[in-house]
Amino acid sequence: MGGTRPMSYQGKLVNFSQSLGLDQLSTIINQNILPRLNTIQNQYPQEINSASAKSDTDIWNNINRYIWGKSGAESSPKGDWTAEPNALFPRVKRNEASIIEITTRDNNLQEQINQAKDERDLIQEELEKKSISNHTHSQMGNPLGNSPLSSSIIPSLSLTTIALGGLAAYLLLGKK
Repeated sequence: MGGTRPMSYQGKLVNFSQSLGLDQLSTIINQNILPRLNTIQNQYPQEINSASAKSDTDIWNNINRYIWGKSGAESSPKGDWTAEPNALFPRVKRNEASIIEITTRDNNLQEQINQAKDERDLIQEELEKKSISNHTHSQMGNPLGNSPLSSSIIPSLSLTTIALGGLAAYLLLGKK
């Protein structure tokens, strides 16, 4: 690399051996490279044969093939692949009647579950009411018979109180 000989780059003479200062690099980046990148990134359709354009084409071709089930001949740009038989949209279309039937059956089952739960709740409420009404001691026979003492005292005493009174009397009287 003896001398500094200018070379041609994109039709312009360039001296590759010259050193660039930080100011020159900053100018090149800010005035040339960044505006071009912003243009390329935000331009649609993309520049032909750019990486972004190829990526967009690949994405749309895959969507056409694997989602919509289209062949390359039905896509833009045209491709050489066949239509995918198991693509999402054609598969949903083929199974639409089955999907509707399953959805209807699921809704019917949910209605039956809700009805059964309502019936169970109603039965549970009735049993709880019956349990509370049967738990009172008012239907038991009066152990003192029809004496005047039984009519005034016994209705206000519970069975537990009467049993404790009997136990106390037994213990006080000394097991005779």
